[in-house]
Parts: sequence; structure tokens; C-alpha cells
Amino acid sequence: MYSYSVNPHLYVVGALGGVGGGFLMFVMSMLIRKKVQWAFPATYSAIGVFTLTFAWRAGTFWYKYYTHQSTDSFVATIVTVLFIGSALLALQLYRSFR
Repeated sequence: MYSYSVNPHLYVVGALGGVGGGFLMFVMSMLIRKKVQWAFPATYSAIGVFTLTFAWRAGTFWYKYYTHQSTDSFVATIVTVLFIGSALLALQLYRSFR
């Protein structure tokens, strides 16, 4: 609901992206459990894209905050937490693959 109050035009896009990404990870984890050969590299690639996207978005949000183009640090904090979580998940997947 917070994202709707910040930008009602992008709320649907953000909600669909979050649901779509979560569903993708759910399906990929099921395929990994079934030992589908291509599932692990595809999952690792998707998480890499998510991690890089979150890093880029967090950087732009924090840049806008510190250059006083925005007074909202809440969104920047949430995207930073998503970046850290994605990076930790990528690290955990890398360790489990070895």
C-alpha cells in the first residue's frame, strides 16, 4: 500500500513484478528439487539479474535521497534490503552448487 501512495501509476507494475518474480523462484525451486538439469543455472542467472537490478535501483534511490531530489528514504531502505537478501541467496546457492 505504501508504494501506491508514493506513485499510484507504478503500483500495479511493482505488484505484478513482485508476484511474478516470487512465482518464478517458486517454480525454479521445484524444478531444482526434481533435479532438472537446466534449473540451477537458470535460477542462478535469474537471481543474478534480480540482485543487479536491486543494486542499481537502491543506488539510484539513495542518490536521489542524498542529492535532495527526494525526501523519502523508506523506499531506498526496502530496495537495499531486497538487494542484500538477493545477494545472500545468490551466495547460498553458489555454496550449495559446489
